Amino acid sequence: MNGKPEEIVSILKEEISQYEQKTQVSETGSVVQVGDGIATVYGLENVMYGELLEFENGVRALAMKMALSSRLAAENLLVVKGIELPEAKTKHFAKVAGTLGLNKALIVTAEESEALTRSARNIPGITLDRLSVLEILRHKQLVLLEGAVAPVQARFEK
Repeated sequence: MNGKPEEIVSILKEEISQYEQKTQVSETGSVVQVGDGIATVYGLENVMYGELLEFENGVRALAMKMALSSRLAAENLLVVKGIELPEAKTKHFAKVAGTLGLNKALIVTAEESEALTRSARNIPGITLDRLSVLEILRHKQLVLLEGAVAPVQARFEK
């Protein structure tokens, strides 16, 4: 295509303005594995490797409910009033983790706690993070501190 840059830009702008974005569901598949931020999905025959897929919010909420339900059904969902530590030391958190029987756990707090983060960060398998489907699936156990329950409930009341 030969032409002036202004003409090319004009043609591109025209094409973009006429572009109509449509989302449609043409296939469904099954999630086989989730890890390291990657989901392996089976059953989408017309999707190429590396192709970006977009999921609706309803699907994401359903996935969150399923992840929470799986932890609850396996009796691996704990709601704890709080974790009080005398000081931000790994040995103090290790004692709490042992008492709760935690080994590969995601701990979700309502707000950042530097003392809790510092005391838990050196314990293998224990993660303090936000609540997400991926993080729930990465961990065998889910611990919600009491203040983190209300935001989770609010997600599903909509």
